[in-house]
Amino acid sequence: MLLRFRGRKSGRWHTTPVGYAREGSLVVVVTMPTYRWWRNVIDRAPVQLRLDSQWFDASARLLRPDDPAYDAAVALQVHKRGPNMLRGIGIPVTDDGRVPATARADAGKQAHIVLIELGSRIARPE
Repeated sequence: MLLRFRGRKSGRWHTTPVGYAREGSLVVVVTMPTYRWWRNVIDRAPVQLRLDSQWFDASARLLRPDDPAYDAAVALQVHKRGPNMLRGIGIPVTDDGRVPATARADAGKQAHIVLIELGSRIARPE
């Protein structure tokens, strides 16, 4: 999937390829803190996605471990892509997609979970 977002300081569009898990209109992206694109979606931000050969308007936001949507996003990631991806980057996760309470504080330091809500299909962006 291609994720297109505006730089929070420059206002310019940037595009980056990302792995994802999708169910309906919800898309979950897990990224390492060393990749910096997630800083542009800390608060809800408009983005565009190229998914299944089509572009979509969407809204993205960074989920913190205490966010009510965090558990569902992690579970979706594990259900669609398996637990080993998260385990491989240092997030202990159960086979059914739960992060133990003892690991929650550190989970946000190991990886960032971005929740994207798909909007309408659009023509190819400029």
